[in-house]
Amino acid sequence: MSDNLVDLSDVQKIGRLSMNQIYYIYDRGSEQFGFSKYMSLFSPKEKMTQEGFLFAVKFLGDDKFIKIDSNG
Repeated sequence: MSDNLVDLSDVQKIGRLSMNQIYYIYDRGSEQFGFSKYMSLFSPKEKMTQEGFLFAVKFLGDDKFIKIDSNG
């Protein structure tokens, strides 16, 4: 499981994170506020676009995230 841990220090996170919640990571296209990526609750399907979608993660607590297989 630790093989799937991802470093999201370069991702702008959203407010309060919930345990075991899935979050979607997108490329911002340019750097804003020191971040080139951002986190969203909305999957590419819900956004109706794959544009900028990088990968999905699950929050484990203590600022730990694992990368999960997700097709949006």
